[in-house]
Amino acid sequence: MKKNQYGQYLKDVMDGKYQEHLAKNDLVFPCDQDDIWERNKIEKMSAIMEENENIQLLSSEYLPIYEAGGQMVETAEKYDCGLEKIPFDSHFASGNKPGCVMCIRRGLIEKTRNIWEDWYPHDAFLWTMAIFLDGCYVIHEPLIRYRRHAGNTTNHVTRDKSAVILSLKRNKNLVQWAMNSQEVFSNKRKDKTLKDFLVYANLRLELLEEK
Repeated sequence: MKKNQYGQYLKDVMDGKYQEHLAKNDLVFPCDQDDIWERNKIEKMSAIMEENENIQLLSSEYLPIYEAGGQMVETAEKYDCGLEKIPFDSHFASGNKPGCVMCIRRGLIEKTRNIWEDWYPHDAFLWTMAIFLDGCYVIHEPLIRYRRHAGNTTNHVTRDKSAVILSLKRNKNLVQWAMNSQEVFSNKRKDKTLKDFLVYANLRLELLEEK
């Protein structure tokens, strides 16, 4: 798959394409052609998903590789290889990992396809929805070596006024879905957090759109 083409693939999946492929496969592993997978990546992540049916999205860690003087240099980070559930809290809309380290259950795609819009970043969208559904997990083990270069999407994130407005509107839509969906387990803390976010989003949008 060509560089950044995995993003288009996930968009196509969310738009209802590749139904025959999804019918035969319960797990989706996005990838870029210039990322380096560890040999046991699919085996390890698949085993975790099979042992934990409540996991909707599983991410691994990654070792970034930076270009320095024409050579690729790996970072030397250490991880405990433990499995962690990402809890629902007020930071639900931030902190997602890149799509290339994700293993996505088909059920997550099917449950959330009706709210998908093409202007949603696919990895942030699925990460947030998995948190809403209490099924977002991370295995703290680097199973991919991720090349960081000028072409990476993560290197082009902008935070200008229009981008902030778009992000607020996107997350507002997702929160409204979560508050009305029977798929989302509800409790007082979660309900209050979602309502508080709507108040915050509406007030900030009002201020930004007045300027």
